[in-house]
Amino acid sequence: MAWGPACPVCAAARTGRELPARRYLAPEERVCARHRYWLLYVPGTSGLPAPLGRCPEVIAAQRRHVRLLRRSPTGAQAFEVARAVTNSWWEQPWPILWQRAYHHAHTHPRHPAAHNWLHNQRRGWRCHVVGWVGV
Repeated sequence: MAWGPACPVCAAARTGRELPARRYLAPEERVCARHRYWLLYVPGTSGLPAPLGRCPEVIAAQRRHVRLLRRSPTGAQAFEVARAVTNSWWEQPWPILWQRAYHHAHTHPRHPAAHNWLHNQRRGWRCHVVGWVGV
């Protein structure tokens, strides 16, 4: 389980107050599909829930995830294993030029070079993951 913020709308409905609340989040509780909030940590949000108004694909994925967990409770274990594997990727030392490009792209996302770099990174990882999974 992960520690994260509660959905502000759900918390207000339960408590009658509009104060931030924290809770342990099971894999199927890490997105509030009803109120469209991402409940895990997002850099730059001070630990507050992030609205998902423009990300309908995240809401759809969360709903599919919940359906899969209802059919197979071992899906939560698979999620934790996948998270452990992908978290280990970030523990590897990234080349300094890549780190600089990453920092530039995230501090100046509208700059054409940064936009192109991010696009190429996403495309490269998508191809890498698809090839790795064998889809």
